[in-house]
Amino acid sequence: MTYDKNPFPSGDADRHALWEMLVRRDIDAFIGQDWAMVEDDFVAESFFGMHAHFLSNADAWRLQFPRLD
Repeated sequence: MTYDKNPFPSGDADRHALWEMLVRRDIDAFIGQDWAMVEDDFVAESFFGMHAHFLSNADAWRLQFPRLD
């Protein structure tokens, strides 16, 4: 499977759309440093970001980014 091929068929509309949003668009926006591409995917007042510290154990992840800016 290539990295940018959606593994969910278009007939599985919810999972297909979620993959497009959370994988393709997020990665494209990150690589292109284009916040506007994904800013409507977030509710600014309720946002928090996790910092995984490059660890695979989710117990070690921390809430570290309280704002979008």
